Amino acid sequence: MSFSSTIALLSRAVLVAGTLAALAPVRPALAADNGIPEVLKTIPRATGVCHKNDGPGGILPTAANTPADLGCATSAAALQQRPGALLVDVRQRSDYGSYHIDAALNASLGDLHGKPYWRAKPIVLVGSGKAERELYMECSRLKQQGYRDVAVLRGGLASWIAAGQPLAGHAPSLAEATRLTPDEFWQESQDPDNLVLLSKEQVALQDEVPFAMVLPRIVLADVRAILERRRKDMKNAPLAAVVLAIDAAAPQGEVEALQRALLPVPVLVYREGRSALTRQVALQKAVWLAQARGPKQAACGQ
Repeated sequence: MSFSSTIALLSRAVLVAGTLAALAPVRPALAADNGIPEVLKTIPRATGVCHKNDGPGGILPTAANTPADLGCATSAAALQQRPGALLVDVRQRSDYGSYHIDAALNASLGDLHGKPYWRAKPIVLVGSGKAERELYMECSRLKQQGYRDVAVLRGGLASWIAAGQPLAGHAPSLAEATRLTPDEFWQESQDPDNLVLLSKEQVALQDEVPFAMVLPRIVLADVRAILERRRKDMKNAPLAAVVLAIDAAAPQGEVEALQRALLPVPVLVYREGRSALTRQVALQKAVWLAQARGPKQAACGQ
C-alpha cells in the first residue's frame, strides 16, 4: 500500500470514528478484527470529542461515557409555564430555517459550551424529536459544566406539532415529523429508554429487535396498558418514547389520534419492513467494525 493510499484510508477512518457516537447509542461487543485493514489495527480507540469553543481542557466525554438524564424532560404544555426560558433549537441551520418555534434561537450543541454567560439562564434544548438520547446526554454534560437549569423538550418539534402549538415557517405534517427511516428505527430501537411495539404485520422485525413487544392490535387502550405495566415493572423508570412499527397501510388518521392521545409520551412510527431494516443492520455492523479502533485525540487543537 502506498503512502498516499495509507493517508487516505486513515482520513476516512477518522471521519467515521468522529461521527458515529450518535448513530449507535448502544454498541454491542464487537467481534475480532475481521475485515479491518492491517494499517488500522494498531490505532487506539478515541476517548473524547472536541467541540468549537470548548471549555477548559477542550475535550468532552464521548456519548458512551455520559449518562442520559431523562429527568431533564419537559413537555410542550409545561413549557408554557416557563416564560423566561431560552429555547435553543439544536437542529441544522437549514432545518431551523424551514420551521421552528418562533422564540427559539438556533445553536449547535458545541456552541453551548462556549457561552458561560448562559449558565444562569433556564435553557430548553429543542430537537426534531428523533435521536433524543443525545440531547438528554447533553443536558447531563451541561449540568456538569455549571448550567443551573437545563431541560429538553420531550419529543421535540414532533411533539410540539402533535400538541397543536404554533410554529414559524412551513412545518411538516405530524406523519412526516414522526416517521422513521430504517436507520432511524434501528437507532431508536437501540435506546434502552424507548419502548418498541410491533403490530402483528411487523412481527418479522423481532428477528432484528428481539426485545420488542408484539401487540395483536395497536389501539389506545392496549398501548396504555403496556405503558402502565412498564411503569410498575420498572418502578417508574423514565420513558423517552414509544417506537411503533406498523403496517404501511395502517390508516394515518388512527395513528395520529393515538399519538395525540398519548401525549406527553412521544410516539415515533416505522412503516417499512424487515428487508429494509436488515440492510441497515448490515451497514451498522460494518460501521461498528470501522469504529472499533478509531484514532485517539489527546487534546483539541493538536
